[in-house]
Amino acid sequence: MKHPSLLAFALFLPLSLPRPAAQQAADLLPSGTGASGLSESEGRLWAVGPRYHAELGTGGIVYTPALGRAAARTETWSAQPLSIGREQGPALALGAAVARLDGARAVLEHGGGVQALYEAHSGGLEQSFAIASRPVGAGDLVVAQRIATNWPLAFVDAATGIEWSEPGLGGVHVGGVTAIDARGASIAGSLAFRDGLLEYRVPAEFVDAAAFPLLVDPLIGTVFTVAADLGNALDDHSPAAAYDLSNAMYLVAWTRIYSASSAYILGQRIDGLGGLVGAPMLITTNGKADPENGPTVANCNAQNMFVVGHENFVEVLPGLHKDGLEFRTVAASSGALGPVLELTGDRLEHPAIASQSIAGDSRVVLAYEFLPFSTSLNRVEVRTLTVSAAGALTLGAPVVAYTVFSEFQTIRHVAISRSGGTLNRYVVAFETGFETSADGIVRARAFDINLMGLSSTLLLSEDSSYSYRPSVDGDGNEFLVDWHAQKAGLFPTYLIRGRKLSIGGGAVLEPVRLISDSESASELNVSVGFTGETYLAAWKRANDVAISALNRVTIEPCGPPTVLSDSQRDFEVPAIAARYAGGSGSDNALVVFEGVTPATSMGDIYGQLFETENGSETQLGGGCGLISGTARVGCAVSNANSIALSLRGAIGGVPTFLFLSLNPLGYSEGGCTLYADPFSGFLLTPGNTTALGEKDYALALTPSPSLVGLQFHLQWGTYLGALGAFSFGGAPTGLNLSSAVRATFQ
Repeated sequence: MKHPSLLAFALFLPLSLPRPAAQQAADLLPSGTGASGLSESEGRLWAVGPRYHAELGTGGIVYTPALGRAAARTETWSAQPLSIGREQGPALALGAAVARLDGARAVLEHGGGVQALYEAHSGGLEQSFAIASRPVGAGDLVVAQRIATNWPLAFVDAATGIEWSEPGLGGVHVGGVTAIDARGASIAGSLAFRDGLLEYRVPAEFVDAAAFPLLVDPLIGTVFTVAADLGNALDDHSPAAAYDLSNAMYLVAWTRIYSASSAYILGQRIDGLGGLVGAPMLITTNGKADPENGPTVANCNAQNMFVVGHENFVEVLPGLHKDGLEFRTVAASSGALGPVLELTGDRLEHPAIASQSIAGDSRVVLAYEFLPFSTSLNRVEVRTLTVSAAGALTLGAPVVAYTVFSEFQTIRHVAISRSGGTLNRYVVAFETGFETSADGIVRARAFDINLMGLSSTLLLSEDSSYSYRPSVDGDGNEFLVDWHAQKAGLFPTYLIRGRKLSIGGGAVLEPVRLISDSESASELNVSVGFTGETYLAAWKRANDVAISALNRVTIEPCGPPTVLSDSQRDFEVPAIAARYAGGSGSDNALVVFEGVTPATSMGDIYGQLFETENGSETQLGGGCGLISGTARVGCAVSNANSIALSLRGAIGGVPTFLFLSLNPLGYSEGGCTLYADPFSGFLLTPGNTTALGEKDYALALTPSPSLVGLQFHLQWGTYLGALGAFSFGGAPTGLNLSSAVRATFQ
């Protein structure tokens, strides 16, 4: 029996579509994760997540956030669907629903071709209204619900969401509205709230052109703050975080400015379910933390210790200051502080520490900028910090990673990959420029745990001399460096670029690629984390924070980014703590960022949990012939409109053939194995490889939750004529075969 091709399979899946964002996450979510799901008990449906539970009934939902002991009482938030219709037309009243479980979803049948769909995620409760046919009339489509809660209304932003909460405690947030039609086309909707009625609105022109069924899809989540205060009297900035596997614990550290001459580093432990553990810690006690540059945080898996580093600001003479670095450990299990270790010199700045995930290895790697007064030649140095079981730190000898070539040149913003992976290899990235100029160039160099250089100093931002603030992470073999760069002729407007490099027998650089370029906003201050499955990037977009999982191969976002926004606060300076860096196999990460009140410039610290989704791939081998390359898959997620199929490391400038099938063939001849079955699948001719031996092909899909768990096989052929190694039934094909890959949708 012949099986349908993957394309045909995708095109005829049920058209009940999920939200198109690359993640399923609630705005301002706690920094933790846990199990979530749906269940039925005594005739009632329940959704349970790490920070909430919700009852799903005939009259709608009752959502209960879990805020811990800091909350004096438990408060609920309920939403009762009332009507759906167009502004100029009759409204369909939504009466009592019939509730049922349908796999991983709860379905509330309201009649008239309207369903309310609910899915439980660790980030919150995903609510969707599926509308079978276009309502009669004209104007915007409006979904109305009656809201009941004792939580005070915090803010309403038509584009990004509405929040009921108490400052410093938490509450409930409903995210921005997205509408998706049956073809996968999507548009951002809006919301409004008046007289207890919450409205989801979809623009009229989209409704007129949409293919039905149509899905209207916000997300309901629990608001959680790491450090915020009623009245905005505290000034908190520049957060950083790391994760400890053994204790399932994050540490978030940040700078609190006490006065114009005094700043301290504070810390807060947060458990794996997002709860605050213990009181905030005063990590520094001398008040000399640099107010302009925040701390760096890493984890030593072998000792279950966090390591926090920061700059000390000491004024020697008016206008002349001498910076030193200070480090201490924080026990993941108890929060106990280790002894302070000081590193002094003429002037030391921008420390960055990499986590150590290897069991039994108690060393973390430190990189920083050294500015000697005597020579005026700044340099980047790397050292090891050895962590004892008691929390004491011992410095290793310095190794110079890079020295500027002119007394007029300087080094800024040193970064190090947050993980060395199982290979214990790291990349140090930094920005160089001239002191009297606004130029900036991103460079990098690779080291192993013994600080042996694995590469020369690499120039990464060769396509722009105005590139700033690099961030880097990887798995010890493959790394991604991101930075923001000035748009041509549009100073000071920026976009986000990135570049991958591989370490192994020398450094191999891939081309510079664009990650994000918003037409309407400047994008800067990017942070990148490797989650074990793919890369996660977070950056500042105008006054918001944008977060996206990236295609691990092409490093393009897997769908539109999730944008965290607040009408009362400007979100800035995101930092990522991926669990992978702490030794975990989980693909979860915590994004921390500051929220600044524009009128006062006072800051608070927030967190957002993300579970990256990029699809999983299993390399099967089978490659043969001359420079045949490796097949790769990225963005194999159920809510994407396409999936990226890639070939890397092949010979350049030759024709390619793409084999794709649901079922494997496994045909071997002459040392070659064709895993993907063109007889039950199909064969494509995407064109020639690039000069670098690369080829990318975007396979169009119809988004559907039914794709989750679907497996397919992929393999490339490169045509070399007489040099082709693969033969079929004894007949030469002129092809060499790449390695094959089995991919699974998430």
